[in-house]
Amino acid sequence: MENNQFELQNKSVQSNDLIRSVWSMDAVSLKIFEMVVSCLDSYPLTKESNNLVHISKSAIYSMFSASDSNRHFRFKNHLKALQKQIVSVVDYESKKITQIVPFPTVQWGIDDSDDLVMFEINKRILPYLLELKRNYTSYEIQNIRGLTSKYAILMYKFVKMNAFKGGSFIVTIDDYRKYSNTIKGYARFADFEKRVLYDAKNEINASYGDILISYEKVRPSRKITHIRFFWRERMPLEETIDYDPFKNIKI
Repeated sequence: MENNQFELQNKSVQSNDLIRSVWSMDAVSLKIFEMVVSCLDSYPLTKESNNLVHISKSAIYSMFSASDSNRHFRFKNHLKALQKQIVSVVDYESKKITQIVPFPTVQWGIDDSDDLVMFEINKRILPYLLELKRNYTSYEIQNIRGLTSKYAILMYKFVKMNAFKGGSFIVTIDDYRKYSNTIKGYARFADFEKRVLYDAKNEINASYGDILISYEKVRPSRKITHIRFFWRERMPLEETIDYDPFKNIKI
């Protein structure tokens, strides 16, 4: 009989190509995706095994701090919406983009007495989760538990992916817009900064995850062209800092 495979101590391990892909998922779908992927850390799949992951409804409810009586109806709708979400994976070697529905099949019980939800992982995405010989990123899933915005989750993953560069790194505005799927959204930079950068950074810093983040705008001329991110480990883990958009964490 299948058992719940999800624990907060699980690690989400993904290729950097997958992290850099274009994510059309909303915050709930993105978080469930991370939960499913994290199960591969404790119960690794292989090419010879099936591509099914089982997570209890109670684990999902706990991850989203959902305790109200209407939670089953809401999450049933979220699971249905999950199957409409796609990831546009960029293969930089072949210079091709593949659009993938991560979970072609999701199965759950009609009521909460049937606790398990079954996720079938699309085999086209498995190489980005299993065949990780180089250029991959790993983080404990509990570090995104307190994040409710998709932009906060994406920023967290982006910083973890670039952490090997040291305490700071720089990215162009255009590249971060592509990554956050905001090329057509938040056309005014002030709106982009507020929703995609400033609010996301504050949410991460208030979430009691493993890192603290800040950023500064880089303006070589009159136009802002780059963002420089600063990060460091949270020490102690209970530490939180309120930042204004111009105060940097320097290592």
